[in-house]
Amino acid sequence: MITQQLIDFIKDQLKQGKSEEDIKQTLLLQGWKEEDLNQGFFTVKNPGMDIPSPPPIVNSSATDSNSLKRLSGIKELFFNSWAIFKNNFWRFWLISIVYVLIIAAIEIGLFFIFKPLFSVMSSWLSLFLFFIMGLISTLIIAPYSVSLILIAENNDSPKSLKDIIKISFKKLFSFWWLNFLVSIIKMPALLLGMVFFFFGIPRLAGQISLDTLLRIDAVILLIPSAIISIYLCLSNFILVLNKETAFNSLLKSKEYIKRYWWPVLGRLLLITSLIFVITWVILYYFSFINQELAIAILGILNIMIISPVWICYNYSIYKNIREIKTPSPSSKKTKFLFIALGILGLLMTGAIIYFIDYILRMIDLVGLALGDIPL
Repeated sequence: MITQQLIDFIKDQLKQGKSEEDIKQTLLLQGWKEEDLNQGFFTVKNPGMDIPSPPPIVNSSATDSNSLKRLSGIKELFFNSWAIFKNNFWRFWLISIVYVLIIAAIEIGLFFIFKPLFSVMSSWLSLFLFFIMGLISTLIIAPYSVSLILIAENNDSPKSLKDIIKISFKKLFSFWWLNFLVSIIKMPALLLGMVFFFFGIPRLAGQISLDTLLRIDAVILLIPSAIISIYLCLSNFILVLNKETAFNSLLKSKEYIKRYWWPVLGRLLLITSLIFVITWVILYYFSFINQELAIAILGILNIMIISPVWICYNYSIYKNIREIKTPSPSSKKTKFLFIALGILGLLMTGAIIYFIDYILRMIDLVGLALGDIPL
């Protein structure tokens, strides 16, 4: 027997863009009969029938949490993201131009301010200033990324660019802090490569070439970093679109991706491969004409198409997972693991900075020593 609650449920699911087949499957799993569902859909399409009062219906998000629902196919995700991009092309383009001009102005200004100092500073101080310039650029790129996410989320919303920019700057430091956490959590992957490189050379000396060793080392670095990156790939969207802290965004992203790691990897590999092919074709073709022209064309395409489409595609994955899965609370073990990786990453970052400082001082000492040798 159909009920008003059944009718309301079907209407709500249809408004969310779900197909009749998906809605039927959800309700069949809850024990509804197919003839009742057919009558319910008929009533929705032909309003005006009298419906008795409802028995309880469990929302689709509360159905069997152990059943693994499929992500949307790659084709569907791509067309969804392309539709979002087309609907908001000018908003994406204008936001990109605004932030490119801001970044260019800041970097050019800093370069001319510090340029006279580079010739009289030590290598370490020069490196530090370049780091400061890069950090400032990163802080400006953060609200740019936030703006792209907000445009993708507010696809059908009349939210103005002024409001989007205002919100994006409010999220600046939390977004930057999130990506800093991601970087230091992935840093221990570098430790594996460094250990293998320094201890692998004497063991493998005479058996494989240094070039082969470096290739193996690159793979050792890539695999752990890729595993972590996929688990954390939704954290930016969670931070921007939900009231979550940076650390909770990491934890929630991991719970969303849990049991969907391979499907998400495949979908991200496809779009990454497509972007790589486009980049390679542009550089290969236009480099024959002029290398600077090729780089300029690639930069424009990256601003106007590649970056916005990349954000839209990742947003489509996030939206899809959010619709089919409710993340479980993170375990203490997961929290401890993230904290441990973060602490190890900070220690490694300090060690790397110290190592770079040591190398630069050695270079300065060698330069001074060679300067004292008469030619």
